Amino acid sequence: MNSNDGIKFEIDGQQYQTKAGWHDVPFQMFMNYLGEVAPEEPEVLKDFVASHIEFIEELDQELSEEAKQNFAVNNWEASWDKLGKKKQLKCYQFFALDIGFWVGLDSATIKQSLNKDQLAQAFWANQIVLNIGEAKPDPEFTGFKIGNKEYLLPQKHMEGSTVAEFADAAHFEEQVGELLQDRWEAILDLMVVICRPKDEKYDFKEQAHKQRKNFFRKLNMDVLINVAFFLLQLNDTLKDNLLIYSLQQQVQQAEAEKLQKAMDGLY
Repeated sequence: MNSNDGIKFEIDGQQYQTKAGWHDVPFQMFMNYLGEVAPEEPEVLKDFVASHIEFIEELDQELSEEAKQNFAVNNWEASWDKLGKKKQLKCYQFFALDIGFWVGLDSATIKQSLNKDQLAQAFWANQIVLNIGEAKPDPEFTGFKIGNKEYLLPQKHMEGSTVAEFADAAHFEEQVGELLQDRWEAILDLMVVICRPKDEKYDFKEQAHKQRKNFFRKLNMDVLINVAFFLLQLNDTLKDNLLIYSLQQQVQQAEAEKLQKAMDGLY
């Protein structure tokens, strides 16, 4: 096994490989994972991970990185042993379900073909590769391509956007739910509003919105993560400045009309 290009292993002479990173995970596959696999994670595994994270956070910050690493490894091994075989089995069963999902095999095949050490190694290595909390957004990201068409993010703070576009973006931003699955669906809605080909004017039509949203489902998760990072930066603007923005647009329009009337009077 190795994690350079995903986790690789062989079953009955067939090579299998987990995803190499978020660039390798289609949006819809991730949504299926959230709906089908993630809810099956046993509480004992959640508690084990949470407890280990808490242990690391409480380590003396004056310790060297090597010392922290040693303490972390020792705590991990001791905590795992303390779980006992029954609780460990629940974890292994989920490991098989998780890895099976990413490589397209059922969990029974995974359990029959990999020993528990191979399975644990594959699972934890995959967790590191696909840890959305540690995903690194591209600071140079300005948009994405589907086929030959490029879809661009708006300018900073949506400067130059119409009031209708800004209002719809704010509306969809408010629809972001508490569940992770709901949040990514809301981000997809937001992308339809703010990510468009150059010079395409915004005009919300429900059917067209649904069509483009389904079209965007073809994207891989690295694109969604980069857009999500952009939206995090934009969040305060969407929530707090919509009224100010709308008033500014109205003032600018009034000034433009006033200027036009003055110009009309000259000719």
